[in-house]
This record gives sequence, C-alpha cells and structure tokens, in this order.
Amino acid sequence: MSLVGCVALSLAFALPLIPFLFSIVLHMGFGPRWDYKLLMLGFGGAALVIGVVAAKGVRFPLVAGGLLLALGGLILPVGM
Repeated sequence: MSLVGCVALSLAFALPLIPFLFSIVLHMGFGPRWDYKLLMLGFGGAALVIGVVAAKGVRFPLVAGGLLLALGGLILPVGM
C-alpha cells in the first residue's frame, strides 16, 4: 500500500508539468486534453486515503503530501 501511495503522490506532483513537457520538448502544443486538475485532485486524494493505512515510516509524508496536493488542485485556475 505504501508503494501505491508513493506512486500516486508522485503522479500528482508531476501532473501540472505534463502540458509544458508536451509544448517544450515535443513541440505539440499543450498536449492531450485531459482534465489535469481533476487528475491531480484524484491522485492527491488517493495518496491521502492510502496514507492512513500505509506503513508507519511513510504515513505522515503521504497524508501531508496528499492533503497539500488536493488543496493545491482546488486553488489552481480552471483553465489549466
């Protein structure tokens, strides 16, 4: 469970950078039309929930990171 939580937290951290990767590195505009804000909220929430049952050593970073990313997803502009 801890590994799944860490992967979810890593994906939530990386999601805001995906449109810039497509535009800068691949020269393809702003990439696929995914709802990055909703995906970030989902992965952050998953890390938060999984952090409750994770191993003791990674419990606090998963819960804190999931909470901060879920809150960060809420304050991002809608047009992201």
